[in-house]
Amino acid sequence: MHLLFATSIVPDGALASGYEIANAAIIAALRRAGVRVTVIGFIWPGKPAADPENTVVLGAIDVRTDNASARQKLAWVGKALLSGLTFASVKLRAVSDSDVLAAIEQAGPVDGYVLNSVQFAGAFEKLFTERPSIFVAHNVEHLSARENAAAAGSLFQRLLFRREARLLKAVEERLCRRARFVFTLAEEDRAALGVASDNRSAVLPLVTGAQAPTLKG
Repeated sequence: MHLLFATSIVPDGALASGYEIANAAIIAALRRAGVRVTVIGFIWPGKPAADPENTVVLGAIDVRTDNASARQKLAWVGKALLSGLTFASVKLRAVSDSDVLAAIEQAGPVDGYVLNSVQFAGAFEKLFTERPSIFVAHNVEHLSARENAAAAGSLFQRLLFRREARLLKAVEERLCRRARFVFTLAEEDRAALGVASDNRSAVLPLVTGAQAPTLKG
């Protein structure tokens, strides 16, 4: 079996965050089970992919809002409003659908997709519907956006976060509905995403350490 692991930022060998630990755990577990895994996504500027032979890189990109100029932030907001995408996903539209399709083809024939978090899957959602998928929900993103809206310091920010929450909820519902299985990083996220039953989802435990943790079950 050959699965394509679609993610915003491909692993670079660092395990400094829960996001990176979870990614390493899932990829390692699939490979231990005998699955061939090819990763597709962007790299951080100046950081090579950890496993270049099994990685298709779409380009180098920095999607951190804190690192962006005011002009870049406004460009992202404008592009999000015009495209109907979330602010988080529109940052990844640095390449076209045809570029991503060519990259998918470069990976070779695949049996299914692992859609890692909502940002990349939401940016190129229509490209990952023709094969079975597993969705990895690192967070319930629409609830986080709703909390950000409540805590926003200005009307403009509040409206943007409310829009983000509304769009994210719809995307998360679609991804969960289409997925054969959903992994979450917290037990409460299963019910929040509407996939609480054991035949629909499971919690992926995170273990901090220098090596990728083992996924049991």
